[in-house]
Amino acid sequence: MSGDERDTRHVLRLMMGAAVTDMGTGLFFLLGPWLMYDLTRSAFWVGMVAVVQGLMAWVGPGLGWVVDRVDRRRALIVALLVQAVGSGGLSLLVDLHRATVTLALLGVVLIMTGTRLQLLAGSTVRFLLTPTASRLRLNSWWALVTLLAQYGAPGIAGFLLQWRGEGFALLAQTVSVAPMLAAAIMLPRLAAPPQAESGTLREAARTLVKERALWYFTLTMSLWNWSFGGILAILVYFYRHDLHFTAAEVGLAGVLMGLIPMGFASLGAKLNQRLGPGRVLVGGVLLSGLGMMVLPGLGSPYSVGACLGALDGPIAPILAAMSTISQARIPSRLYGQVNAVRQLVSMGPGPTASVLAGVLAGRIGAGPVIEGLGAVTVVGAMLLAWRTPVGRVTLGGHFEDGKGGPGSVSAAAGDVQ
Repeated sequence: MSGDERDTRHVLRLMMGAAVTDMGTGLFFLLGPWLMYDLTRSAFWVGMVAVVQGLMAWVGPGLGWVVDRVDRRRALIVALLVQAVGSGGLSLLVDLHRATVTLALLGVVLIMTGTRLQLLAGSTVRFLLTPTASRLRLNSWWALVTLLAQYGAPGIAGFLLQWRGEGFALLAQTVSVAPMLAAAIMLPRLAAPPQAESGTLREAARTLVKERALWYFTLTMSLWNWSFGGILAILVYFYRHDLHFTAAEVGLAGVLMGLIPMGFASLGAKLNQRLGPGRVLVGGVLLSGLGMMVLPGLGSPYSVGACLGALDGPIAPILAAMSTISQARIPSRLYGQVNAVRQLVSMGPGPTASVLAGVLAGRIGAGPVIEGLGAVTVVGAMLLAWRTPVGRVTLGGHFEDGKGGPGSVSAAAGDVQ
């Protein structure tokens, strides 16, 4: 078996483990707000769960700094164990009737810290092990598997909540860590570069800004993450307070929400190759904003799920393109840190939308807030497409006129031991 074939097997094995673990993470995006609603009945505190989740992006650069300086396999294992401790602890507290707002937020911090570290370490592992010629194909598969897991999660979460309650559902999330943990343990040692070559966060930030195609892509994703994060912060409140959905209906809407993204994901590679990732990104953000503006006028779990699917659908090909561009342009010694800085830029402002949405939803209702976020998204996407060259970004990290950042394609040779 050739080295590329062996590395591809490791990536595929990790992908299958991540499908289950990501489903567990998806469970928590419903379970966390659901638990907080039961504890407080407050839109503000439900929104605070999303705020804490969003603030984890601000510790990302520090975690990226760590990932670039330790064995990446070991970092991934630690990340998964931290997630299990957080969800397992919350499950025990719920079953013992000892859960409080403070302890619930502490559990969110542990789970999301582990998740953030898992994403950074996992993306670096994929970069080091994915053969160059297979990047777009494997990245598209990974995006598809991730979405299958995350969009299947609400249906499972709704069923578990209806059947056995929050404690059991959190326990299921804890167990979901096991498959990816097993795949991580089977990975080869992925040593960090020598200390002198591992770079600094300042160098990582400078690299991101100099890679203009990746930078404009990141800024556009920041707009989408900001508005969609505000909606996610109050989505459970919208379901329960405005629409009066049961747990089963929330799960049904979540499952239906995943059908349209699955279609986008299956066509991810073709869309990026034929239209170009820049056009896919701008068109996807515009479609998302329009979907946000329509959502409050709907009332059944079927129509709500379909609308949410339309506004979140393009994320799969966008994620595949982002991974492919990053792998083409970021040197391996800085990969974890640049990705962490990129995630900070694209997700760091999100907590402001979560706080704003939580406060306003309690005063004027969730519907007008969602419509307003949609309008901001549409206008922002049009301005970015007009004032920046983001629509002309190519998969190689250049623009369609052949210009791009200074670029630094770096092989991972010597990183795998």
